[in-house]
Amino acid sequence: MKKLFLLFGFLFLLFAYGNVVGANTTCSEMMACTPLCEINNLSQNCAQYCFNQSSAEARQDMFNFIKCSERYCSDIQDSTAQMLCSYDLCPTETKRCFGLNNASLKNCKDTGDFIDACIAKHHNRQACNSLAIAKSSRNAFLEAGNLLKCVADHCSGLSATDSVFCVKKYCPEEAKKCGMTLDNGENLHEEKKTKEHDKVSQGLQWSSHSLDIMTWNEAISYCRNLNEDGYSDWRLPNIDELRTLVINRQTALGEACKVSEKKGCLSSKCQNIEACAEAYGFGKLEKYADGRYSKLGDSAAMWSSSSVSDKSYSAWIIFFASGAVIYDSKESGYFIRCVR
Repeated sequence: MKKLFLLFGFLFLLFAYGNVVGANTTCSEMMACTPLCEINNLSQNCAQYCFNQSSAEARQDMFNFIKCSERYCSDIQDSTAQMLCSYDLCPTETKRCFGLNNASLKNCKDTGDFIDACIAKHHNRQACNSLAIAKSSRNAFLEAGNLLKCVADHCSGLSATDSVFCVKKYCPEEAKKCGMTLDNGENLHEEKKTKEHDKVSQGLQWSSHSLDIMTWNEAISYCRNLNEDGYSDWRLPNIDELRTLVINRQTALGEACKVSEKKGCLSSKCQNIEACAEAYGFGKLEKYADGRYSKLGDSAAMWSSSSVSDKSYSAWIIFFASGAVIYDSKESGYFIRCVR
């Protein structure tokens, strides 16, 4: 899909109107017009409003930019990479639409600060993001793209609470360029509150969230060799212990899901879909990445030490983004928390 061009679809009306000369005399002003119109409630149809406000020269510059970008960059799915492609392969056209005002947002930090301030003032994230695109330089796109790629490569599946530790390990330089505070365990941007300080639940003490996924056997070994908070007697939790971390779901310990090591129900037949896994891939409930189903704010899937009794090659896990109790091959990779 040509995501970039969908943003400017209304501009294909280019030849349907005469040469209306308006306030937006440059392509870059035309780019910024729609989000500014939405923020200031200037019209119920901001696309049409901005078209009518634009000069023939601005509309022609935008058409040239779209035509060139479509020729060279339409097969690129990632929107940031697509924009960088346009900067590199359509330099003249891109400069007319993005650099004529000297691209006031010079780097990723400038862009992030601008978006935060804009949202705080106008409470319109989509419009603020669009306005930031109109004002961002190639360098700002490049730095943002580098951070997004690093996070996708190393930190996908983590909750907002845990992501800061992963970013601090794998993407510290990329994060700093985007103005993200990583010192003293502070989370990205405004996410500074964490549940990590409260790692004792129902008499169990929990380790920090692992930064890497690992196979089931690797998880067993990792916990046996862990030395954290002055303790070395950590182990991988069984499924009952892991279920004590579930909140706001019927998969919490003592609720409808029957999977339990303590009660001797570890067979795949113990997994009643409605009770144990209704939110995992069955289309009934959304999956969330904000940690709402975990006492510790987790959203990743995590191993338990409990094997599936009738499928010895599999083990039970909890998918905290939905609270689902499921199982998978021991050769798969998941995150962990150790317990003592």
